[in-house]
Amino acid sequence: MIRARVLGIVALIVATRAHAAAFILAGEANGVDVVTHPPGFTGAGGVVHVSVCTHPLSPNLANLRIPVDNVVNTWNRRLTMDGNVVQPSSELASLEYDAESAILHEMGHALGLAHPNLGSLPGVAGADDDFTVTTDGADGVYDCDDGLDNVDGSLDDLRDDDVNLNWFRRSSNDPFRIAPIVDTTTYARAVADLPAGSLFSANAERALGGALGYDVGPDQSEAAMQQGQLNDEVQRGLHVDDMVGVELAESGLDGLAGTPDDYVVALDYIGDAATCDVVVSVERGVEEASLAATVVRSTVVAPRHHAVTHADIWLGDSIAWYFNQASNDDCPGDPDKIDPGACGCGVPDLDSDGDGALDCNESCDDDPLKTSPGACGCGVPDVDSDGDGALDCVELCDDDPSKTSPDACGCGVADLDSDGDGAFDCVESCDDDPLKTSPGACGCGVPDVDADGDTTPDCLDDCPSDPAKTTPGRCGCGVAESDADADGTPDCLDGCPADPAKIVPGACGCGVMDVDSDGDLTADCLDGCPDDPLKISPGPCGCGVIDTGLDSDGDGLGDSCDDCPLVPDPGQADLDGDRAGDACDIDIDGDGSDNLDDCAPSNPGDGMRVPEILGLRVARGPAGEALLSWNDAAAGMAREGEYLVISGSLPDLHADRDLRGACGLRGSRAPRFVDPGARAVGGTWYLVLGSNDCGEGDAGQPIAWANLPPC
Repeated sequence: MIRARVLGIVALIVATRAHAAAFILAGEANGVDVVTHPPGFTGAGGVVHVSVCTHPLSPNLANLRIPVDNVVNTWNRRLTMDGNVVQPSSELASLEYDAESAILHEMGHALGLAHPNLGSLPGVAGADDDFTVTTDGADGVYDCDDGLDNVDGSLDDLRDDDVNLNWFRRSSNDPFRIAPIVDTTTYARAVADLPAGSLFSANAERALGGALGYDVGPDQSEAAMQQGQLNDEVQRGLHVDDMVGVELAESGLDGLAGTPDDYVVALDYIGDAATCDVVVSVERGVEEASLAATVVRSTVVAPRHHAVTHADIWLGDSIAWYFNQASNDDCPGDPDKIDPGACGCGVPDLDSDGDGALDCNESCDDDPLKTSPGACGCGVPDVDSDGDGALDCVELCDDDPSKTSPDACGCGVADLDSDGDGAFDCVESCDDDPLKTSPGACGCGVPDVDADGDTTPDCLDDCPSDPAKTTPGRCGCGVAESDADADGTPDCLDGCPADPAKIVPGACGCGVMDVDSDGDLTADCLDGCPDDPLKISPGPCGCGVIDTGLDSDGDGLGDSCDDCPLVPDPGQADLDGDRAGDACDIDIDGDGSDNLDDCAPSNPGDGMRVPEILGLRVARGPAGEALLSWNDAAAGMAREGEYLVISGSLPDLHADRDLRGACGLRGSRAPRFVDPGARAVGGTWYLVLGSNDCGEGDAGQPIAWANLPPC
């Protein structure tokens, strides 16, 4: 037999090399973990519709339509089977190739799937084409050793550094059986995730299927995506490994089934058209297929996720094709069904309410609990919840076995008047109190009485006989909580009700603070020395001075408080306040001059005679007045002194040395003097001397005021 290979075409385009349960575009260029999705996939969940058409200019167009429609139906049915390869086929002549089988395979490429085997990849020896698809590894050579079982593509193959591209079942590495849930938790690509006993990923090749016992009589089992179609061979059904790739992609970008990004791919054959998602035709002289080929365009949807945007499937025009004309659509008049199913053509096999009964076989297709109306009708269960013999749907109290209608008290509540007050228990809150129907303020069984008329009933009033109080407070019932001094303590508890600073009299009594300024534990009000922590009465020495028993001078004052402990001084005079009494102080007035040298020992303003005045000067003022100035004799003038300015003739000044007979005796506190009486004719002489309590000082040299007449 001749086993032809499908060519991969590359242009603007991506070649169809890849692997069922793996994906086109996965490899060294784009990454070995790339998942390729069908046309129309954007990353969102839902239904992804893929339009399929036959090109209106295709050769054999009339014969091509039914095989294409059959392939669309086969992929949509998702029916898989063992023994899906019939060879030789009684339908085909020995050199014919089945067009429907080739299109079934190529349609998988258009959906993003590729070959699970190496096939005719460049660099693959012809004898190694059935080994599981991989990259050629770091050494650039496909390493193919079929292991101990001598079966290519099985789990004991030794592939050296080739990198696996085929997704396998984690639990078994059996490509002929599919997991109940297909996603990245049940399937893997990395050989590190292989189950124990597996050396490499197995692929659904027919020789391995036979070795594992999956053939059905003479019919073999193989994935439709396996590269290599024989003449006189029919493979119009899918195997489970083909659906692994589809369902793995349908788990979405997160690779997890059952999440919002899951989708379902649905193919729609729209008939003849030049433009659709997948265009099928026999070569029209411009293609490059030998047997058959698929050319796809793609886009990147997300990292590691690509999507086909368009695909062209070509059948080689030089091949002896057999075009099956038997439709596999068993409902040709029903655009929504290809099999009659349980409900027949024209009626969808729906179970709207999910109760396991199809809508066409039940009368309550919106009620998951019923298939027929029963006594209560669809949507209402025929239940007698309270077991009173009346179905819930025909009674109003379906949870009350004693009532079928609410009556006065409603379902579940008996129409009773326990206290006989004419009000049903259900409509009053005091069903055991014949005097009340509601608790009021005091509750059932307690009358709402207010004995003191303060609007608070006795049951809530802790002072029921005191209209001014409802609680005893701090003073008790009958006593007002007044606080006359506003100190926060009521008068009834306040020992000083008029003193806001005290609530007990303390040591000093109300109105007087119990202050202890010197911290001697005796309150100031009782302490004769409130600032002396060592005394509470002045004693002989007074506050602040310790009273000792020694009195050296016998003046009645102890030495510790005596200004002159060795000189009797009972008066304790101390003029300058230096704590040395006048009786023993060498400078009584504290002016810095000892008493023996002090001309006024009791006058702190004068302690020495004024020295001779020097530097007497005279000048004429702007109005002709005499302006006198001299050196300040500060040492003798500091407190009580003054300057004496004397004027007269020179003989007068010399004759009268006591200076009192001279003309113009004047006084000044500053070292300057203005004489407005100076004249412009004759001459006036001036002398200046200092005077204080110690007497007058010496006069300096006189100075003349030229041309001034005598005064």
